Amino acid sequence: MANDGNASYHSPLRATAEAQLTNTSSSETSTRSAEEFLHELRVHQIELEMQNESLRQTQIALEESHDRYVDLYELAPVGYITLTQAGLIEGINLTGVTIFGSERSSLLSKDFRSFVIGKEQDRWIRHFMKLQRQQEPAPVELELLRSNGTSFHALLDCVIQMSATDGMLIRITLSDISRLKNAEATLSNNRQIFSSILKTTLDGFWRVDSAGLLLDVNPAYCEQSGYTHDELLGMHIHDLEAVETVTETAAHIKKVMKNGGGQFESRHRRKDGSHWDVEISATYREIEGGQFFAFLRDITERKVTETKLQLLSQVVEQSPSSIMITDLDACIEYVNATFIKNTGYSFSDVIGKNPRFLQSGKTPRSSYTKMWAQLTHGETWTGELFNRRKDGSEYIELASMSPVLQHNGQASNYLAIKEDITQRKAIEERVEYLAHFDQLTGLPNRHLLNDHFRFALSLAQRSSEPMSVLFLDLDHFKDINDTLGHSAGDQLLLAIATRLKAALREEDTVSRQGGDEFIIILPGTDADGAAQVAAKIIHEVSRPIIVDLNELTTTVSIGIAVYPHDGGDEESLSKAADSAMYYAKDAGRNSYHFYTSAMQEISTRNLLLSNALRFALIRNELTLHYQPQISIQDGRVVGVEVLLRWQHPEMGSISPAEFIPIAENSGQILAIGEWVLRTAVNQMKDWIELGLSPMILAVNLSAVQFRQPRLPELITSVLDEIQFPYNLLELELTEAAAMDDPDAAIAMMNKLNELGIRMSIDDFGTGYSSLSYLKKFKVYKLKIDQSFVHDITHDSDDKAIVAAIINMAHSLGMQTIAEGVETSGQLAFLRLQGCDEVQGYYFSKPLPAMQLEQFIKQAIKQAM
Repeated sequence: MANDGNASYHSPLRATAEAQLTNTSSSETSTRSAEEFLHELRVHQIELEMQNESLRQTQIALEESHDRYVDLYELAPVGYITLTQAGLIEGINLTGVTIFGSERSSLLSKDFRSFVIGKEQDRWIRHFMKLQRQQEPAPVELELLRSNGTSFHALLDCVIQMSATDGMLIRITLSDISRLKNAEATLSNNRQIFSSILKTTLDGFWRVDSAGLLLDVNPAYCEQSGYTHDELLGMHIHDLEAVETVTETAAHIKKVMKNGGGQFESRHRRKDGSHWDVEISATYREIEGGQFFAFLRDITERKVTETKLQLLSQVVEQSPSSIMITDLDACIEYVNATFIKNTGYSFSDVIGKNPRFLQSGKTPRSSYTKMWAQLTHGETWTGELFNRRKDGSEYIELASMSPVLQHNGQASNYLAIKEDITQRKAIEERVEYLAHFDQLTGLPNRHLLNDHFRFALSLAQRSSEPMSVLFLDLDHFKDINDTLGHSAGDQLLLAIATRLKAALREEDTVSRQGGDEFIIILPGTDADGAAQVAAKIIHEVSRPIIVDLNELTTTVSIGIAVYPHDGGDEESLSKAADSAMYYAKDAGRNSYHFYTSAMQEISTRNLLLSNALRFALIRNELTLHYQPQISIQDGRVVGVEVLLRWQHPEMGSISPAEFIPIAENSGQILAIGEWVLRTAVNQMKDWIELGLSPMILAVNLSAVQFRQPRLPELITSVLDEIQFPYNLLELELTEAAAMDDPDAAIAMMNKLNELGIRMSIDDFGTGYSSLSYLKKFKVYKLKIDQSFVHDITHDSDDKAIVAAIINMAHSLGMQTIAEGVETSGQLAFLRLQGCDEVQGYYFSKPLPAMQLEQFIKQAIKQAM
């Protein structure tokens, strides 16, 4: 059989079957035909079995492949839908069912169009018909409906498939792209938002390539830089930077490229060349060769603010005031260096503590109560605190405390600014003491006396009781200062003050007014009581006082005024007591005197004259009269004495004896004296130019003028200006003025004598001058006072005095002139004693310049 029908058939299966059969019967022969037939059958059987096994394996493989296909089809990530030519759903996989959210059975045989939302159905129909005509794959995006009524975005890839049995079928691959669409919408929205942000943000924006060229900028940076958008594109970032930051920025960019981002500060340059500070927040991305994205914030104001804050911080830290900040529970959060310096506590010592540990216990509790009441009401409290340092020493602070308010008006902290005023308080106390007490004696001064005076006066007024005021002035106190020095004088004043306090009651007040003047107020004391106190004081003051081993004895002159008899207020009583004191001085000192109305009249007139005298020169009220001085030997006019006169338009003629002391006390004598000198010298020069013989011009000097250091310069400047001979001027100084300070007088006379200016002593014999000083005075003439001349014809004492003066002067090489000669007998006695010159009413009274000129001319005619 094998040879007949299958001689050429050799399959792999047969070969395998024959090999198996041969192996099993290798010992048998194959010569017999029956056996060959059986052998052939056996081969076919094995071959069939092998075919069956192969078919079975193929069936298993086909089933496994089908299962895999079903799994892939059903569980594919996309939906598979098969539509008929009419658009009905013929098949749909599990994913598609899941996408629609329905059962498979409810989807099959349904028109696919019913799952397309209404607004998309026309577009689906057009796409479906176009697909059938062209029979080409065509994707389409549609919004489809799920079974629960919600919609989703789907991408449909449609393919036409022709089937012999089913005809045209449409295979659709359905992808739910809702997330993608939402992502695209979100991305689009984000892009719009980002674009809007870039356009509206106040921060600048850069998009820069890896080479540093600008690819894009936003409007804010255009506004910041002053460049337009087109001008900026393509510029290098270094073109926009200030020179000083280019290197730093390059280093920052390297870090940004390395780290993918970073933040740094730089300084940019505007188109107009000005600069501004920027804070750059940059990121780097490896796209299109690498790009930088950077936001640039203008921090110019912030930098200014930071500078100000840094300055403020330095100011606070270095403030000379102590600064403390606490929380609302009064726990310390900050103190500055001044606090640490002032208190001795370190920063760690005080942080977290309540400031009460500084309290010394001397601050009134009411101060703390008021402080917290004001702070809790949002108000500032200012006051003094008595605190204690770490070393235990106490100090005083002037504190200003206030709540720190936030924008909402709520307090967040308490701020205390304190100044150590310990030294200031000590100074204030000292100043207060000095303002009310005499620094030397510790007695109340004028200011405090006024308070005591008003209080005592008010008591006297309410109780209708008397009150006495005593004005004290030490006698010849200046002599002690001049001889022993001011230190000795101060010791004497201190001893006198102690004695005065001891002599008075507790309710009495003794005050030093300055120098050697004291005022005493005696409440409830009448004139008799005041006299007793005054007598007691005179006795106590006159007791010897030992000063620097010197036993000093001084006296006091006291003036007394009594309320209400001598005045009803402080000023009138003080003036009355002062006037009475001067009366006691004039009466011989070392006594007391009560005030009288006559003394008040004199005081009032003196004040009136002092005020009027200030305008006398300006109003030409002052004039000069001249009294001729006659030579006894030949009767010639050898000189004139200049005498000042004041004619007031209302008060009339005022005596020099009255207004000269007032001018000296007020200091007006200096201006008046210069006017007298200048006017008299000019007048004498006019007379000489008119042909009169040169004469001595005798001008009186007051003690005030004589004490002026610049007196020689003043006199010589006037004489030089007028070109008047020095030797024709004679300056007359009273003996009392010369003896007030003999040594100073000698020095001044020496200066004038060296200049060639003559000097004479006026009123000689009334000043108790010492012969030893008289010898040293550089004077050439003594003027005998008229009080001795008046009675020389019948008073033996005056005769002896005048004769002695003339003889002494001649012995010293001086000339003499007698004033006040009114009779021939006086003239005869003076001639007999050898007096050189005379003046007086016997010859002429003081005359105005024109009358004196006539007098001199007449005297010349008589002589001729």
